[in-house]
Amino acid sequence: MTFFFLEKDLNVLNDEIKKLTEQIKEVAKEAAESSEGGNEWHDNFSYEEGRRIQEMLSLRLKELTEIRHNARLIQPPKLKDRAIVGCVVTIKYLDTDEIQTFEIGGYIVFDDRNAISYNAPLARMLIGARVKEIREAVLGKITKRIQIIAIS
Repeated sequence: MTFFFLEKDLNVLNDEIKKLTEQIKEVAKEAAESSEGGNEWHDNFSYEEGRRIQEMLSLRLKELTEIRHNARLIQPPKLKDRAIVGCVVTIKYLDTDEIQTFEIGGYIVFDDRNAISYNAPLARMLIGARVKEIREAVLGKITKRIQIIAIS
């Protein structure tokens, strides 16, 4: 499976992988230090907790490394006549008149900018839509009607 990333998200993915690798090394070092004296597992909370944390971090690292292996960099579109990855979309929920603006980001959006993954249900319903187009989909258990107000 291929995972598409904007450059900013791919850079953060690379940073996350580096950070997890360093955390795993540090936890392993602490676990080794807590096992000095011969008590490696039984009644050694520090050692057991370190091993648990190391296992959890290792699973996350494996997941992110697999995603990175299958990641493809995409450029934001130059022509923004349709809602696609890299576009900022303003929508209006027709049932509430609420207006929301967000970027359709890559497979994983790490930072706190106002973006959602292209894989999110809301983004999936909007991909390919044009300004003024109305889309309808079930989000959660509620049917939503949404109109695209602007794409930039």
